[in-house]
Amino acid sequence: MTQLYASNPQQDLSLFEEIFQQMTEFKIDLIESWLDDQPLAGGAGEKIVEMRTIPIKDRAALLAQTAPHANIRATGHSWCIATERGYTKPHSAQDAKAR
Repeated sequence: MTQLYASNPQQDLSLFEEIFQQMTEFKIDLIESWLDDQPLAGGAGEKIVEMRTIPIKDRAALLAQTAPHANIRATGHSWCIATERGYTKPHSAQDAKAR
């Protein structure tokens, strides 16, 4: 889906909604797989591994709320969820407080 197509006032809105729904379902499945016991790399992967220990009352609701807002990019061999700024691990306690 290109921005040009999405901004076209004559677009097929049902197609746009269908694509968005499929993307959201894919993201839910992908993020849910990260919550299982598999190794994850990178700064965000470390955070996800830490979050696995937190009890979640309604996993499906959490995923449904999170997935539409997650920026997930394929790198060809893995998934990247870093923002434009990226994620860097704080080097000191003072760096961590600045975040």
